[in-house]
Amino acid sequence: MVENSVVIKVLENYGLDNFLELIPIVNGIANTSYIIKCIEGNLVLRCRSPQYSSDIQMLYEEEYLNYVFHRGINVPVPYKNIPDEVYYSLPKLVMHGDYHPVNVKYQDGKVS
Repeated sequence: MVENSVVIKVLENYGLDNFLELIPIVNGIANTSYIIKCIEGNLVLRCRSPQYSSDIQMLYEEEYLNYVFHRGINVPVPYKNIPDEVYYSLPKLVMHGDYHPVNVKYQDGKVS
């Protein structure tokens, strides 16, 4: 179980002051996840397994979650701590087909 002090520190990075409850999500095998009940609403905290935490895997997952969310599929999307105009001005990549990172060809940290 993640310590309350860690949750508080993470929330501070996003301008959130406190949380009401931390609930472990027991489904899933790759990462350890929690629902954080806050005054501002519910959030999902994912403590990533080192096996699935390379920079490219994390960027891929963030883009994938945003992509499917904006097409009406209810998934938890990453909570940004930068303004939308900055985030959306960053380079993006949309892939079609098999979305699993193992099935995508990378070279020098970029999709080739």
